[in-house]
Amino acid sequence: MDTSPVPSALQLLSNRSAQQSHALFRVSVVNVALLYALSKAGATIRDIGMPDLLAAALALLMSISMLLARKGEHPTRKILEFAFDHGAPCWVLWRFGFVAAPVIVCAFFSCIAYGYRFGWRDALYSAAASIAILLALLGWSQQWAGHELWILTVGASLLLVALFTPLLLRRQQDAQTASTAEVEVLHDELTGLGNAHLLRERLRNALRQAERYGNGVGLLHFDLDDFKRINEIHGIAAGDALLRQVAKRIENNIRGADLLCRTGGDQFMLLVERMNSGTGCERVAEVVLRELKAIGHSSERITVSASIGIVVHRSAPEEALARTPAQINRIAEELLEAARAAMHRAKLQGKARWCVAGSDASQVDALRSSVTRQKQP
Repeated sequence: MDTSPVPSALQLLSNRSAQQSHALFRVSVVNVALLYALSKAGATIRDIGMPDLLAAALALLMSISMLLARKGEHPTRKILEFAFDHGAPCWVLWRFGFVAAPVIVCAFFSCIAYGYRFGWRDALYSAAASIAILLALLGWSQQWAGHELWILTVGASLLLVALFTPLLLRRQQDAQTASTAEVEVLHDELTGLGNAHLLRERLRNALRQAERYGNGVGLLHFDLDDFKRINEIHGIAAGDALLRQVAKRIENNIRGADLLCRTGGDQFMLLVERMNSGTGCERVAEVVLRELKAIGHSSERITVSASIGIVVHRSAPEEALARTPAQINRIAEELLEAARAAMHRAKLQGKARWCVAGSDASQVDALRSSVTRQKQP
């Protein structure tokens, strides 16, 4: 049974398309402005004539129908919308005169809406139609006599809105595109993890913080063992699913401050920031091996393990004063290379294990025994 919650009205409205949002604007502005004009004209419900009531009802029904209509930019619909957006305010202004001047706000919003939906040409068409309506009122309606300066000011303002709205919207779209592109550049498409570019950026920042406060920075470079064989036996789709599962499980079992990245193929790197204990990275490596083993047990078809290379960087806080950006970059690249070399050493030693950069076999065994003892109750 479907137990999903019913979306609220606010959620439904927030998911509307641009054309439906435009139609919603008509419901909330055009008809409110119409009622405002009727009230300012001194009319009560009883005094309003049948043509006025029919016009108001038609405006309301058309607005609601546009709001509930299916998504699509059919040419006929566009023509009807354009006629309504400019015809309804025109009728109100002609019927009630200058007292209905606030209805002009509809012209500004229509101009912006057409620029957002269709581009600068339609924004200019909308502004031109509204200006033509104002000039027609000035020439043919006695109720607008003496308001020439006001109409010219509104017309010039509409023209400026039509010219600048597309430029502002284009800037907003460019900023959104650039933001999306930046996210794509810094993240792996398959797993959603950070990639090598994000890793290097965070590593350089972590090194600056570590050298300022005297904390350690750790890097774990792990490569799934025999992943090529998994792809060959079970297929590329199964291999991709396994990579996503590995990323999810490990990310759920590390600190929020640490960064897990997929640097290519079946290779991952984990940045451990603000280390305080000497065996912090070794314990994290054991967590990685444990989670990979759990994935293998759950699948019952695939054995999952990894070879992990570990490197730890520590420096005295006073050394940070002498570090230049170029030196920070060099240290970061050296750490990445050391972690990679340690990972290859772990593979040579038998896989499914971790190896610390700069340590010989006896030191690694001693560290592994120490971590194992700390895990025992």
